[in-house]
Amino acid sequence: MRTQLLTVCLAMFALTAFGQKELLDAEKYRFEVMAKKDTKTLETILADDLMYTHSHGGVDGKAKIIESVAAGTYKNVEILEQNPISWGNTGVISGKARFLIGDPNGDRTIILKYTDVYRKEKGVWKLAAWQSLLVTE
Repeated sequence: MRTQLLTVCLAMFALTAFGQKELLDAEKYRFEVMAKKDTKTLETILADDLMYTHSHGGVDGKAKIIESVAAGTYKNVEILEQNPISWGNTGVISGKARFLIGDPNGDRTIILKYTDVYRKEKGVWKLAAWQSLLVTE
């Protein structure tokens, strides 16, 4: 009985670890897509009901984020830390990243702490919610 319980626990741990790696890979890919201004791909990896809360408090949906990416707002993202949790088709990442932001008055670098929520739809992790806080290094 103990062997069976141990086997089940190990299998659950392996599935959770695999889900977390998938989740981290999805986020890294999303940041890369944003920096490349690949709006066609971005369309497929953002949830239709996306709620994107910026560090300044403004909230945008999917269409506005895609428009912002197309304009070159997000030039580069360097992930500094990530802490993923996944439960089946839902995942949460709390992290910290350095963003190079395109600005008409000159590009600027900001550091954000964030929490985002991903939902797996038809095998694809899609960003469903983002909330960030501006921090100093």
